[in-house]
Amino acid sequence: MLRPIFFVSRTSAGTAFFLLALLPGLSSGAERGASAPMTMYFDDSQLVEVATRAPKPMSQVAENVSIVTAAEIEALRAHTVADVLRYVAGMFIMSTTRDPGGPSSLHVHNSDYEHVTVLLDGMRWSFIDSEFNETNAIPVSIIERIEIIKGAASSTWGSSLGGVINIITKGTGKNLRPEGSLTAVYGEGNTQAYNGEVAGKIKKIGYYFHAGGLNSDGLVSEDFDRSRDFETFYGKLSADLPFASTLTASMGRFNPYYVQSSRNFWGERFYTEEDDQFQILSLDGAPGENSNYHLSYQNFAREYRHPWMSREASLRSVEGYFNWKNASNSLVVGGEHHRNYYEDKGVPDRIFDEFWAFFINDTINFGKWALTPGLRYDQNLNADDMLSPSLGLTWQLSSNNLLRLGVARGFRRPPSALLTYSTTLQPSKAWSYQVGLENTSLPFLRMKSTLFQNREKDSWSWDSSVPTHFWGAYVNTGKTTHTGLELEAETAKWNNLSAALNYTYTYTDYYDSMTDWYGNRFENDDQQVANLLLKYDSDLYSGRLGAHYFWAEQRRNAITHKYDTIIWDMTMSRHFRFQEIGYDLFFSVNNLFSGSQYTDYDFQTAGRWMKAGVTVRF
Repeated sequence: MLRPIFFVSRTSAGTAFFLLALLPGLSSGAERGASAPMTMYFDDSQLVEVATRAPKPMSQVAENVSIVTAAEIEALRAHTVADVLRYVAGMFIMSTTRDPGGPSSLHVHNSDYEHVTVLLDGMRWSFIDSEFNETNAIPVSIIERIEIIKGAASSTWGSSLGGVINIITKGTGKNLRPEGSLTAVYGEGNTQAYNGEVAGKIKKIGYYFHAGGLNSDGLVSEDFDRSRDFETFYGKLSADLPFASTLTASMGRFNPYYVQSSRNFWGERFYTEEDDQFQILSLDGAPGENSNYHLSYQNFAREYRHPWMSREASLRSVEGYFNWKNASNSLVVGGEHHRNYYEDKGVPDRIFDEFWAFFINDTINFGKWALTPGLRYDQNLNADDMLSPSLGLTWQLSSNNLLRLGVARGFRRPPSALLTYSTTLQPSKAWSYQVGLENTSLPFLRMKSTLFQNREKDSWSWDSSVPTHFWGAYVNTGKTTHTGLELEAETAKWNNLSAALNYTYTYTDYYDSMTDWYGNRFENDDQQVANLLLKYDSDLYSGRLGAHYFWAEQRRNAITHKYDTIIWDMTMSRHFRFQEIGYDLFFSVNNLFSGSQYTDYDFQTAGRWMKAGVTVRF
């Protein structure tokens, strides 16, 4: 068996273990004069929406949930959502190059990317044609927070067998005086990033606007060309209406363009261009003291252009829910309807897909207990109908211990692109089980552990004997079981310094009646992901030193892949204020020790590279 380099590496691993050894000292000596212990991971000061669609206290959320705030996104000085999620427990980011704005896919517990549904303000963002969950086009500066469910979430969101990533954008302003910021970044490879945002309110009309871009000549220049040219615009208006209701309209256009070439492609430059345009109209209200509702219309259009293909897809959706709550109940009843089309210019067929769904869930409080049953029915035009139940429980064992238990049935719907040639493909289905414990018994140290298992059947495998224009098709013959463990720990501040550590181990029992191109059948696969994030936050300075490690035995360890190394990133910021204007000067070093992780030998990770920038706040 291959052994993970994390346990035998030299300089990088030694540094990691040294920093890990500091954790007990940080926790035991931190803030000795404080009068209260650290709060749980499920801090009730934050409400989470992704679990049931209606906001509820985190101590009542049975799912394995992580939250990333706008403040943490800014401290990381990240360019993409993938850069932010890289440090979240249970997440594995498969990046082609790890360049600024580079393409990537998001995986949870060694899942396929189609298992994970990405939402932008409740709108399905994953590629309409393939369910590919690329997020590099979304500007991180518009994000208020990101909520992640790890595990099946089909009883609330439908096709989301492996999890949901809910990206919530910033709200409109509250004051007549505009507030906002301007940011400019310059780095190696002629990398330039810039964005501006402004928010305010004029009488009953609130607004928020963003515009930005990212350009780079590429960080690897010998045999490769990896240039980037992104342009983004996003706007949101809100209007206060009678009967305690608010009408919100938002629209955006994200237009990433990037070039990649190498000798393997005969030295020719080939480009990928994407044009995303969307509009969301929503109505929120509270007709009574114990009730509220949400209605939304969404229109999303995407064009994807490449020398070898040209695709167009669109999605129109209507959704809504009604939430009734009192001291012991929070009942959510809702439904949604989606219609999309997909057209590949190289294939004569134009695929329409449509589904509607009805869902209901209830959070029932019994003192220290909270029980959450859920049920959803999906009727699919091009696939079998699906019924997705779930049952979750949280139990406050003591003031320092919270137990979470959950079981849910999940599925993933065949995307339109596959249905053009895999005409008999049906949803894959799974039962997902989780048990978790959060603990703050040790002074100034909070810990979270989760055991999980995801049993999938009718998973998709490639059958080259099926006669199609792609020399094969996907069929429902596979079985996959993911079993594993998540561990997280975080210290309180000590002299403005804190540390966060997480580790995820996944064992994948994978059976497929087909083999890969090399005749191999993947079985008995191990995967490990570990992250260390040292944080420094004071009135004058903030900084992050992060280490990311990934190792896989088979499933992600193909001949052209390389992962088992540690990638270090560092960023430091200096804060100033002059009268009413705030200034941040920041400096980042990415891939500090020039480690190498890649999915294709021809697109290897760029070595150490640096950038610097300034943010002006008004």
